[in-house]
Amino acid sequence: MRFKLKYQDNKTLGIQYVGNSVICVRMLDETTKGGNQKQTYVCTISRWDTELPQHAIQLLNKAEVEEWKAWKTAHDAAFRRKQLEASLNTLPLTLSYAATALTEQGCTVGESRKAAIWAALDAFNRALLNAGVDRPSPARGRLPSIKLASPEIGLPIMPNLEQLGSPLECAYRGIVERYKALQARYAATKSDTD
Repeated sequence: MRFKLKYQDNKTLGIQYVGNSVICVRMLDETTKGGNQKQTYVCTISRWDTELPQHAIQLLNKAEVEEWKAWKTAHDAAFRRKQLEASLNTLPLTLSYAATALTEQGCTVGESRKAAIWAALDAFNRALLNAGVDRPSPARGRLPSIKLASPEIGLPIMPNLEQLGSPLECAYRGIVERYKALQARYAATKSDTD
């Protein structure tokens, strides 16, 4: 049994992305003229289903149901790993903007949010120590200030990317690069006119 994720086309962006459906195909003992193993379509299910739907249970045998359970476990683990990796990669920028919100924008933090923020920071600090990520020694002299663009002229909002390295994520990175190039070109033309 093979479980194939279905890719869908986004004609606006000109990219492909992973859809929500999984095609279940049964591998046959025969081969094609090209030497590939023949396969036959069995059913289509949602990749987010926690249990097989009734129509799929009727079409699959017990061994194939067990194969689906193993595939589902591996799929969910890989998806979670990529989500967590994306969260870790965006953390420095998120914390920088949060620090800016507290210093520049005069945002206030309620009592319930204070406790939640400090609990999250303490848990993250413990996780860093347990993972062996030591704090780098501070540089000598004054700490560098972090200059962030205001949200109106900053980068486009990053979508909730489910898979790093996916066509959707690559397209987003391309959009960000084009956006940065346009900003640089605009800044250059503005300085030429001044």
